[in-house]
Amino acid sequence: MELAVMPEDDGSRLDRFLRRQLPHFNQGIIERALRHGDIRVGGRKVKSNHRVVENERITIQDRLIAMSPPSRDKPTAPQAIQIDPRLAHDQLEKMEVARTADWIAYNKPAGLAVQGGTATKRHFDGLLGAAFGANRPRLVHRIDKDTSGLVLVARTLASARALTEAFRTHEISKSYIALVTGDTSESGVCDAAVIKAGAAGQEKMIVDEKAGQPAQTRYLRLEKAGRVSLMALQPITGRTHQLRVHMAHLGCPILGDRKYGASPVDGFAKKLHLHAQFMRLPDGTILSAPITDASAAHFATAIEILSWAALIPQQMPRFSVKKKH
Repeated sequence: MELAVMPEDDGSRLDRFLRRQLPHFNQGIIERALRHGDIRVGGRKVKSNHRVVENERITIQDRLIAMSPPSRDKPTAPQAIQIDPRLAHDQLEKMEVARTADWIAYNKPAGLAVQGGTATKRHFDGLLGAAFGANRPRLVHRIDKDTSGLVLVARTLASARALTEAFRTHEISKSYIALVTGDTSESGVCDAAVIKAGAAGQEKMIVDEKAGQPAQTRYLRLEKAGRVSLMALQPITGRTHQLRVHMAHLGCPILGDRKYGASPVDGFAKKLHLHAQFMRLPDGTILSAPITDASAAHFATAIEILSWAALIPQQMPRFSVKKKH
């Protein structure tokens, strides 16, 4: 079995990455497998604290998979909530924005994690499993739990491989819409390397030009009123929390993003105001997902309060690349 490290996993500890991908692998199984060489990264033996890097390939011996079925008596991870297939189908149908024979695009609501984890029982991938069963579409990228908007899934193995590669090589471009606090220039590029830091359970991304992974974000200010600005953001790379840490680095954290230093603004919800609005596929197809009460009620309310509905882009914005910070 082989696992690929997607951009969103870049910088994660290997053991945590493995537990997300294989929830029934407890720490003991992982440690023994690494010592014996049954799990290798790029063909070499590494330790559990190895930080995985985008594009790395992790191989797991098939016999290890066969020997490590999920425990029925003492689960090592929270069991996923059992979802009625019809309910899951209805929920996904309401999120769907487009589909072809190769993929389906959804408008994920804020607060719904894309995948399960140590403390996450309800997630988007679980809905796919409940609704589609053995023919479930495959995830090819992720967005943060508290970020709303476009999530693309592949309907076939061939399209999953093609789309995963397209995300890896940046042939797929994305555009987000956000409300931020503070001031920034009208347009530019934040070119600041980032790395994960902090104690376990309190990790966050920080800018570190020496040790960090390259990260680049283009931005465009669409409107400003008092402390709040409407921004269009384009991540050129796909690092964890990239848009959030870059906006904070520019002195204008995303509204509601307390993790990265945003101060509350009276009248606005203390929730992340970040939405994945557009995605351009390699064949030129442009997908879009609106900000709605179903996807991000707090964001839709903020736009209404500010009377900025007419300023929300209806087409994928073009970003300046002249200024760097």
